[in-house]
Amino acid sequence: GVLNAGGTICEGYTMVYREIASRMGFYCERVASKQMNHSWNYIVVEGVGYYTDATWDDAGRKSYNLLSKEEIQKTHVLEAPQHK
Repeated sequence: GVLNAGGTICEGYTMVYREIASRMGFYCERVASKQMNHSWNYIVVEGVGYYTDATWDDAGRKSYNLLSKEEIQKTHVLEAPQHK
């Protein structure tokens, strides 16, 4: 529905990104921050974990794809560990 509707909020982006990544064989999950009222993804590529925020990428900001924990923490609040 998100792809056909032409727009969504962060939750929709997160769900679609996770579904596509999972179908491609990647471990991927949703990361959420109550403080930010926002969600994004954690994905493992070749054994290394990264963070991706497809919502912020869609908004025309700098790239938020495949960021390290240190990089994502510059702009996002990581609350209690939520992933493996």
